[in-house]
Amino acid sequence: MKMKTAEGLNTCNYLIERLSIRLFHYENRTVTRMGTILDARFKKEGFRSYSNADQASKLLEDEIVTLLRDSSTNADMSKPSTSSSMPHQQSLLKFLNKKIEEKVKSSRADAIITVRQYLERPNAPQDSDPLEYWKNNENEMQAVKACAMRFFCVPATSTESERLYSKAGLTVSEKDHH
Repeated sequence: MKMKTAEGLNTCNYLIERLSIRLFHYENRTVTRMGTILDARFKKEGFRSYSNADQASKLLEDEIVTLLRDSSTNADMSKPSTSSSMPHQQSLLKFLNKKIEEKVKSSRADAIITVRQYLERPNAPQDSDPLEYWKNNENEMQAVKACAMRFFCVPATSTESERLYSKAGLTVSEKDHH
């Protein structure tokens, strides 16, 4: 939309500036940071501050580290025991098993790689639904999807609950006076 008058353009610019100033502090909140970076339409580009975008990236990395550690602990507990009924097969793959055991596993390194891969993917179209995006890409980036599902379920505001609590307080105090 193109403004036809200077007053309209000035008003529009003023509203954008004031709205940006008023909403900027929300970038410092963990849930807001995570919601923004996990929304594939925005990722790091959804932040006004590079510092907040970097903090969001680090938070996402930490979340993924926790998920990977939890899943590796569960995987270690459910490892099948090796059967001795096929000794020839075990000896053939012994060198491979030894290589796999020697490989250093790092949840942090895996998380860094996962976050980098996610951020380097093209952004989703601006008119797409973030929940639909993760539903349609459920086979890719499982750890990032798990974080998205966790943070997208958080209510955006507590205003409704605060109103309800306030009304309940008024109702109780009115009854106490009668």
